[in-house]
Amino acid sequence: MKVDTYDIGEMTARSASQVRTQAIRPETGLSDILMMLWRRKLIIIATVLLSSAITVAVLLSLTPIYSATTTIAMDRRGMTIADLKQVASGLPGDESTFSGEIEILRSRDLAARIVDELELVKNPEFNKYLVPDVGVFSRARKWVRSIASSEPPDLSEDESLKLQRAATVNEFLSNLDVAQVGSASRVIEIGFSSKDRQLAALVSNTVADLYLKSQVETKIDAARRANEILEVQISSLRDKVRESDKAVEDYRKQSGLLKGADVTLTGQQTAEINSQLVLAEAGLAEAEARYQQIQSLMSSAGGVESAAQVLGSPLVKSLREKQSELERNLAELSIVFGPMHPTIIKVKAEKQDLERTIQAEMDKIVQGYENEVQIAKARYDSMRRSLNKLEREVGEANTAQIELRSLEREARANQAMLESFLSRFKETSAQQDIGIFLPDAKIISQADVPFTASFPNKTLFLALSVVSSAMLGLLLVFALESMDQGLRSSVDVEEGLGVPLLALIPSHRTFNVFRRAPADYVAKNKSSALAQSIRALAVGISLYKPEKAPETILITSVQPGEGKTTISVCLARVSAMAGKRVVVIDADFHKPNLVNVLGVKNGRGFADVLSGDAKLENVIYTDKASGAYFIPAGNVTANSPDALGSKKAKELLHQLWLTFDMVIIDSPPLLAVPDARILAEIADATVLVARWGKTKRNAVRMGVRQIESSGKLAGIALSQVDVRKNAQYGHPESGAYHGALSYYYTK
Repeated sequence: MKVDTYDIGEMTARSASQVRTQAIRPETGLSDILMMLWRRKLIIIATVLLSSAITVAVLLSLTPIYSATTTIAMDRRGMTIADLKQVASGLPGDESTFSGEIEILRSRDLAARIVDELELVKNPEFNKYLVPDVGVFSRARKWVRSIASSEPPDLSEDESLKLQRAATVNEFLSNLDVAQVGSASRVIEIGFSSKDRQLAALVSNTVADLYLKSQVETKIDAARRANEILEVQISSLRDKVRESDKAVEDYRKQSGLLKGADVTLTGQQTAEINSQLVLAEAGLAEAEARYQQIQSLMSSAGGVESAAQVLGSPLVKSLREKQSELERNLAELSIVFGPMHPTIIKVKAEKQDLERTIQAEMDKIVQGYENEVQIAKARYDSMRRSLNKLEREVGEANTAQIELRSLEREARANQAMLESFLSRFKETSAQQDIGIFLPDAKIISQADVPFTASFPNKTLFLALSVVSSAMLGLLLVFALESMDQGLRSSVDVEEGLGVPLLALIPSHRTFNVFRRAPADYVAKNKSSALAQSIRALAVGISLYKPEKAPETILITSVQPGEGKTTISVCLARVSAMAGKRVVVIDADFHKPNLVNVLGVKNGRGFADVLSGDAKLENVIYTDKASGAYFIPAGNVTANSPDALGSKKAKELLHQLWLTFDMVIIDSPPLLAVPDARILAEIADATVLVARWGKTKRNAVRMGVRQIESSGKLAGIALSQVDVRKNAQYGHPESGAYHGALSYYYTK
């Protein structure tokens, strides 16, 4: 018997090409991301809840740590009577920098004092050597510490105590926090953390108190050391003052620089001679002026008369009066007598005698003035010689005076330094009293006992836990979405695989209130969503070859458990209830399941017919629920699968094709055995069933290649669709069987 075959490879390729061309991947937008987050919300919620629960458990298991803070302010007004830093050159020059004060508060010396004062070595919180090794973890930690530690194994008691004290100081410093408040303020916060809230406040206040106390102690020690230094320097300065005073006096005696009202003897003589020289010079100038005036008058016309007037001599004046009287007499006589008259001649002779007398007297006076000039000049020259002599003596003494002044300055400087050091010594001696000293800082806020733990910050930790877990949930969602290789829509199937999507077959659990088997549910509910999806599958198969609908249909899957047998029975029942003569053949000789789906007992079947143990008409059974026919697998042997590719199998299928309107073959999965590929060559069309969202895309792609290489692939049916989850996707079929569309179906 010849079996009709159809060359639809070209049609399949063309259909796939059309599908590839028409399929358009939608752009991923904000709505798609929100839908993705919404459908994966349980992952995010679970991650947040789990993380929050773990965080709460950890927070409850953690020992609370309490922190107390003392605030101090650096106050330069706390200086005392004298600035000890400037008492002597051997002391520090200025106040430590602000950062230096912070380092002092963090110093090991101060920490060690507090550890000793509060006996923190006896506190297991700070001395880890006192913590008992209870439990496996504690013993293991001690063992690891003993291996990793470089300390010698055998220590004396004193060495062990020193080691514990050093470890306690280290732990103390790790719990101490000293920081400046702001960048420009002079305020420091001293914080300390401890499991004991009382101890946290006590330590914080003790650090501040000991710091202020150490400042006072430093000042007292500075005053003591300053006094010691000053005593040595004062003693040395006293010796210097005595030596410098003695050197001044000795040099004064050696140089003859005797003091008289703070002026030397030579200086006094020079001053006196200078005064006399000035007077002599003035007298000389006056005498020379008188003499020159007389000389000038004497040489001029009428000089005698003028000189007489200038000189004012009584004798000359008297002689001049006589001369005037003679001149009047001569004038009167000249009127009476002639020039040669004896009387006239006598009077003229008297006049000439008188004039000679006047001239002689004038010459005496002029000679007197000349003598005065000579005397004044001689006196001036004598004074000048005396002054020059004294100036030479002063010049010689000036050199000695310079050295004397240098010695005097040195003596005065030593005396001033001694007085300054004596004054400061008195001040520092007065400051020996501790009550005078004040620290350079003051406490502006003491630490109170904290009632709220600083660690763990439960609110912050919970908030961080929620935020981080939410972010982790988002990462998980994106990771799951990126790793999701399941098929869910026509876009996934048609664009990813190049074959059409025939139908989305919903899971019967979505609408099956009474939990019937899917095949029974379809028979009882012809208008249900499941039944309508099977109808859509039948329509899709018929449209695969519009000119002649396929009559021999192979139903297969890539992997087991994807619902191919159930879909085969449902397709048969829906088609039978639509008035077609339909037969279902169970060709899965490895794991036959048709009778289980139909709820009947297994009897003779297709394997028996192929082996010749039964006739075809004797293995065709009727489905009472729908009127469809079915042929079970029958009594399967090891050789039964080999008979599927035989000529007899083709003849049997052709015979059934002649009898029935539709022949449905339920075959084994593609990836399990090659039976489906053999049957695909015989069938008019093959439907590949893939489980919605579960079957991997690569596996389906491999199945598509296998079918297309040997048969005619009508398309893919996605089974067991979760309608509610499907509605959360943004693909074209996301609303199928859900929402407003659900009113078209019965339950």
